[in-house]
Amino acid sequence: MILDPWTDAAQIAGRLQQPGSRLVVAIAAESWCAKCRQQRPLFDATARNARSDETFLWLDLEDHAEFVGDYLPDDLPMLLVYQDAELITHQVLRLDTASLAAHGTLQAHPADPHIWLQLAVNNWASEHHEAPTLAFP
Repeated sequence: MILDPWTDAAQIAGRLQQPGSRLVVAIAAESWCAKCRQQRPLFDATARNARSDETFLWLDLEDHAEFVGDYLPDDLPMLLVYQDAELITHQVLRLDTASLAAHGTLQAHPADPHIWLQLAVNNWASEHHEAPTLAFP
C-alpha cells in the first residue's frame, strides 16, 4: 500500500506504531529525473504486493520538500528502509524483476533524514503543513 504523508498522516503513524513495522521510502524527483520516472511504476507494483507490516512512500523532492527537509540524496531515486525506527537500508533504488525483499546493505554512516520519526507523529501533516493561501486579483 502506498500512502502520502500529506493526506494519510494518521494512518501512517498508526502503522508505524505497530511492533515490527517496516517503512519503505523512495525519495525522487519525477519532474526532472528520468530514472525516477522509470522506477515509479515498478515501485508502485512492489508496494501493491507488500506485506501487511510494510508501508511504502514515494516522496518527491519538490512535492514533499517541506517533509524531506534539508536531506539531499547522493543520487536518485534513493531508497530508505526502516525496520521499526532503525534505518536498515540506504541505497539508490534499482528495481527490475527483483523484489524489495532483497534490500541492499546499509552504507557506512548514511545521512538519515529521520523520516520514520517525523511520520510517527499521529497527525504530522496537519501540525506541519499549512494549506496555501490563495490570492485573488
